[in-house]
Amino acid sequence: MQKSSSEPELSKVFGSHLAETRAQISRLEAIAEKMEIKLTGKKCKAMEGLIAEGSEALEEDGDEAIIEIGVTGAARRVEHYEIAGYQCAIALAEQLGMHDVVELLNQTLKEEVAADNKMRDLGKKIAQRSNQTSAAAK
Repeated sequence: MQKSSSEPELSKVFGSHLAETRAQISRLEAIAEKMEIKLTGKKCKAMEGLIAEGSEALEEDGDEAIIEIGVTGAARRVEHYEIAGYQCAIALAEQLGMHDVVELLNQTLKEEVAADNKMRDLGKKIAQRSNQTSAAAK
């Protein structure tokens, strides 16, 4: 979605979050090592569906701002799914008394919430800019 977006700020947000995601993977690998478990890399069908929805939005024809707002909405659904997963993992780690794991998971959770907030704000900004452009054209 980063490469396909015509909104430079949206591409930038996707790019910076991709870098964050790589750091998050490293944290998950560190957690797995602490817990002495092997990560399987199993694909999540729900997440694949959410990503596909975002990609489909980029293929639509129509008002560019509407499409970009749709993309931010799709990205936010991904973030919400991730946030829910991390919240659950944190609760489990707390229950198991794994405070060092909780700390790592909370760091990632904060990043996911920040990414969601950036997407929300960007969607609003795109809508406002589009409304201003429409009003000026009339």
